[in-house]
Amino acid sequence: MFLRMGLAKMPSVKCYWETDTRYDPVAEVMSWNRFQSLLSNLHFVNNNLATNEENSDKLWKICPWLKLFRNNCLKVIAHENNSIDEMMIPFKGKFSKLKQFIKGKPHPWVIKVWARTSSAGMLCDFDVYQGKKDKKDADSIGVGPDVVLQLSSTFPQNEPDKPPLNYKIFADNFFTTLPLMEDLQKKGIHYTGTVRPNRLPGILLDSEKNMKKKGRGTMDQCVEKSTNIVAVRWYDTKAVNMLSTLSGVEPSKTVNRFEKAKSAYVQVQQPAVIKLYNKSMGGVDLHNCFIAKHSFHIRSKRWYLYIFWQTIRMMFVNAWLSYRQACQLIGMPKKDVLSQRNFQTKLASLLINLHAHTQKKRGRPSLEGATAGPSRKKSALRPMPEPEVRTDGFFHFPIKMEDRQRCKLCSMKTNNICEKCKVYLCYTEQRNCFRSFHVFRTSWNQQKPGSSNNQDGRQGSQKRF
Repeated sequence: MFLRMGLAKMPSVKCYWETDTRYDPVAEVMSWNRFQSLLSNLHFVNNNLATNEENSDKLWKICPWLKLFRNNCLKVIAHENNSIDEMMIPFKGKFSKLKQFIKGKPHPWVIKVWARTSSAGMLCDFDVYQGKKDKKDADSIGVGPDVVLQLSSTFPQNEPDKPPLNYKIFADNFFTTLPLMEDLQKKGIHYTGTVRPNRLPGILLDSEKNMKKKGRGTMDQCVEKSTNIVAVRWYDTKAVNMLSTLSGVEPSKTVNRFEKAKSAYVQVQQPAVIKLYNKSMGGVDLHNCFIAKHSFHIRSKRWYLYIFWQTIRMMFVNAWLSYRQACQLIGMPKKDVLSQRNFQTKLASLLINLHAHTQKKRGRPSLEGATAGPSRKKSALRPMPEPEVRTDGFFHFPIKMEDRQRCKLCSMKTNNICEKCKVYLCYTEQRNCFRSFHVFRTSWNQQKPGSSNNQDGRQGSQKRF
């Protein structure tokens, strides 16, 4: 239901059930009272049995769920290029020690999450930021560098008899320091990132003032001989400082940049490390874009529900990216690959209908429209249920209807319909399309009318689906 709400956004959750704004794909799944009851009773720990040690953790109310989700993220095959950045969960409630005020952001009050993703946006690891620690660890090298060390500690270890894995991390100037790069280099992990000028002690580079006089595209580099760390300064509209163990200035290339004074594009020389950084850094931002594309925000006073909804969005994005990767591996044409919206639609329908129990509403049947004359409009086509729903073996009961329609599998007409699938299917002494429809997941080959019966007792022309 949460995924379907993201496909058709409304001002509030109750709008999906209200008369004037009712949205049947959500409202028909369950009643508003049932939805409210489930939401109010959604907990991840027993509050009465929590120990003092658990209460000291700011995330204790949702800690079991986060551990389960993170363990599944760690099962994702590690990618070579990884980006580390922050993710924001908007939250302005009163009862939380996790929220922070960040000036200049679209949502100033947020819960911050550190994330490591692939360059394509696949979430590999994350950690919810709980604020500064009261006591600083002896081996700490700063908040940002500590985050990088923590998120990179889950990389698979290099084996002696196999070639090195050569993982690469890309991050911005909040995380980049020389001690961090030295620690990562000892573990065989490469690092590239922007760096603040005050974190370059003893590194002699051309000053920004001199570069400004020389014009855009001016660059300079310095290599640390003992560690092979390359420091690069490049002047575009202002000086950009980089540290890398992967690349330096060469081979530089010519790029087009807009010159505001001339109101035209000019050609500027760009170092190779800038190109590498721009290509691989935006994984977390890309993941955030996928999340925001078709998402719905449910307001609540409980802070941990905001984290829970965010993890659901992360799960969906990872599932869609895994699906696209699998389609690419088998060589599926791009036109046949489901878009994010279509994938979300099918996934929501599958999760709702899988093992669903169809139950008739209690009370007297409505007489509304009982005296109305026959309609001349053609009835809408019934959608074919997903194979996982069709063959799950739960609550597929035949029901007799007054009208007769064509069977979904053969050319005969019948008044039998599956209560769950809402599909007309016949079953007689000669054939049993009802059983075949709910047993076999593959399509049937078309047969000519009058052909001999197959093993399921079906005869006549069969339809593909």
